[in-house]
Amino acid sequence: MKIIFKRCLVLISLIFILILTLGLVSASNNINQINDMNCSVYEDYSENIITADLNSNSNELNSDFAYGDSDSEEILDEPSQKLKTGSDNSDFKDIQNLIDNAKENDVIELSGTYTGDSLIVVNKSLTLKSSSSATLDGEFLNELMAINAPNVILDNINFINANYTGLSVNNNYVTIQNCNFDGCINGELGCALIIHGNNVNVLNSNFTNNVANKSSCHHTDGAAIYLIGNDCQIDNCSFINNWGYNFETSSSGGAIWIKGNNIVINNSYFFNNSATAEVGWTFHGEEITYLADGYGGAAFLVGKNVKIINSLFDSSLSHAQGGALYYKSAYDCSIINSTFLNSFSVGEGGVIYLGQNIDGLMIDSCNFINNTADGLDGVLVKYTDLGSVLYASKFAENVVITNSSLLNNKGTSAVYFLGNNLNISNSIIENNNLSTAVIYMNGSMNDNFWSKNFDSADEFKNDCFIIRDNESQVPDTWFNLVCDGLDSLKAKGVYDYNMSFVLKDASLDNHASKISLTNNLPNYHINLKNSAKNKINPNELVIVDNQADFTYDYIESAKDSIDVYDDYNNLILSKKVLSGITYINDSGNDTKDLQDAIDSASSGSLISLSNKTYVLDTILINKDIHISGEENTTVMLSNSSDYIFKISNCSAANYSDYGIAISNINFILDNGDIVALAEAVNGSGSLSIDVASIKITDNSFTSREGVVRESITILELDSQRAVLAPTRNISISNNSLEIGMNPFDFNVKSVINGSDVRVDVGGNLASKKASQIICKDMVTKAIASNVDSRSGEYFNVSLKDSQGKPLQNKFVQIGFNGAVYNRTTNESGELRLQINLAYKGVYTFAISYLGDDECNGSFEVAKITVNPQSPILMANNAKYKVSSTKTLSASFKSMKGSPISGKTIKFTVDGKTYSGKTNSNGIASVKVSLNKKGTYKFTAKFAGDNTFAAVTKSAKVVIS
Repeated sequence: MKIIFKRCLVLISLIFILILTLGLVSASNNINQINDMNCSVYEDYSENIITADLNSNSNELNSDFAYGDSDSEEILDEPSQKLKTGSDNSDFKDIQNLIDNAKENDVIELSGTYTGDSLIVVNKSLTLKSSSSATLDGEFLNELMAINAPNVILDNINFINANYTGLSVNNNYVTIQNCNFDGCINGELGCALIIHGNNVNVLNSNFTNNVANKSSCHHTDGAAIYLIGNDCQIDNCSFINNWGYNFETSSSGGAIWIKGNNIVINNSYFFNNSATAEVGWTFHGEEITYLADGYGGAAFLVGKNVKIINSLFDSSLSHAQGGALYYKSAYDCSIINSTFLNSFSVGEGGVIYLGQNIDGLMIDSCNFINNTADGLDGVLVKYTDLGSVLYASKFAENVVITNSSLLNNKGTSAVYFLGNNLNISNSIIENNNLSTAVIYMNGSMNDNFWSKNFDSADEFKNDCFIIRDNESQVPDTWFNLVCDGLDSLKAKGVYDYNMSFVLKDASLDNHASKISLTNNLPNYHINLKNSAKNKINPNELVIVDNQADFTYDYIESAKDSIDVYDDYNNLILSKKVLSGITYINDSGNDTKDLQDAIDSASSGSLISLSNKTYVLDTILINKDIHISGEENTTVMLSNSSDYIFKISNCSAANYSDYGIAISNINFILDNGDIVALAEAVNGSGSLSIDVASIKITDNSFTSREGVVRESITILELDSQRAVLAPTRNISISNNSLEIGMNPFDFNVKSVINGSDVRVDVGGNLASKKASQIICKDMVTKAIASNVDSRSGEYFNVSLKDSQGKPLQNKFVQIGFNGAVYNRTTNESGELRLQINLAYKGVYTFAISYLGDDECNGSFEVAKITVNPQSPILMANNAKYKVSSTKTLSASFKSMKGSPISGKTIKFTVDGKTYSGKTNSNGIASVKVSLNKKGTYKFTAKFAGDNTFAAVTKSAKVVIS
């Protein structure tokens, strides 16, 4: 898009934005405020990464609306008159004058180009249209239009070059059709279009080159559309080159962000939309690090019965998860007859990411082609490349993929499913590179075609479908492939198996090409062979009820494989195909069983714990390994040990960036227990330490009755050097901890006495001071920045040495909601952060000082409790003649005296209740029916929300 800039200031601003997007080096965050946001509140004190809830919303959704017929139309009264205005160089005020003088249901016809420095406010039911595509041009300096009335129609209008917002809709039954939104910048929530209302339809409209990049906000959502409402539809629209960009925290929904029920996206085109972040080089290697996160390159979706139909998504990009779509708190949603091409995510879910609270997603008759989950570095963690088409967290359930094609996608599995009940049927999964085609925990696979999925070396590999507990899924079901526990062949011993296999290059048209577990097909038998295809021993196995029960002593040096023969096919499932997952024996000695599994597993393997309670002595870990439990896996420490896992030999050569992961386990802990102890070694740099990449996520930690929680540590890192500068990432996140538990302890082993620490600095031994972070939990009031600007209280922190003396000019980081705010202490050793949180809740802040050549590091966690503020509601006495129109009114203001608009006030008089919304002056008025003389007492009531507390006031109305 070629833009002619009319003011030098605009040109300079855009050049500055362009420089920021180069992202070669992360600049320090000098913003001294935390802006309005709505965050999920977790009792999780795991580290300085606090999960953000991306539903930035103060409106309650009504789930009782039924989805209406998309072909129905709202019948409006005939307009009383038609008004015209417009020519080139007209002003926004010309439109506003016509609106102010118009009657309800008038039609205003626009033409030409309009500019100006005032917001156009539509405060009555009108139609604004143009026969020649009238243009509202904000010249990158102004917002354009706000609709505050119901039953408004906008037709054939261009909204361009807005600053912050092109159009905001704040009421119901609004139609936007044949409009174009182009070049709107510097937005936070919906740079082109913001919708807060029900039954809003966006039809036949185009959204191009819009950038949500407001640098001072917490997150940027929906560069094209930000929608909160029910029963809305987006039909026959295009979204091209829309960009959600945030270099501080996160961006969600590169094109659209939706929260609502009964939303339909139909027959629409999405191309080159992205939710991205600042990038820069890591401090510990030649790798790109993404310094903020992006979720859902095309769309971020929250709600019930959100439908995507007959749409095309091409070249979507996210810098975290969900290359095209990110679902959260979504129920009974569907994607029908749509195509996804060339989507790319830095992390999990090359096309679709299913986050928390997902129940019901139907994917029917869709194509997923050439999509990628890459697995690069995020701001504080390294993402994985799981799920090139779909990644589902353990909070997802009831997902169906049917009549669809998953072709030529790149990542570790096309579908990676950790939730409950996945069903894939009548679909094609073919040529999905690098690894397993589908990995899931619980579900079924019916009548699918599996062709070859290759790695980069063109070697047949991992047409593998992994089921943890498949017994209940097998009866009366056709399976192309089941690998049930086979990978325990990697450990020596005698094992029992229940197996069936996919037929390579099988065709669904050939009935005999499948193996059924419940119905007899032509006879088959199973033999064990080595890599030379010679029989190992005469263990020909007997088929009993179509199950092969056998024993086999696995020999590592033989490089054995399992061959399956039937009357038509010769199938081979090699050890390389089966690599990657180890199931543990149950000999009765939990420590030995788990230690043997780790010792025998290859680097990078997954150790799967069963649904049982493990009582462990110390388990030694000296390689890349992922230890994961199931829903009821419980681990506790025996009385003879102080820590459960000991991570040793942490030199850079012994571990890769894959590292060590501990997840999905319920820990029961006692006094002084340490879950994991890692021993760092001195790095090659004078101020670095080598440690394995450690990720402790999605676990629960519970103390026994009577235990002092403060004595429990999740991860202790021991080091000879007193600088917390590890060469690999350490992440403790999304865990459930009890208050008081210590998520992380950095222990310097070279402590001589008291606070004296000696480290090698420039070849000399020098002493280091101990440091302590001093802060208090804070209780404050919610701040609505759009009402009172940013006027919140300050969270204060001080940094002192062990003698209580202030530490000046020290770099301190405050982690909150996925963001890290960088601060430097003043001459008193103090720093502060302004808190402008809009919604009530308990928020967790993690404060860390990493240390330097002079001082040792320290770490603290604080809670900030945000309560709703007490607004000012004033009901006005009134006096009317019995024959006149009677109106009751009330003013609604913030605790600082600023008017609050858009809030519902309910008036109750003479047994009847009337509702009205406050206008821009904070005044709500309702017309009432009082037909008898007398003095009536009435009440005005605000019910309260997440920002403002409930309040009720009384007044009188006299009818004479």
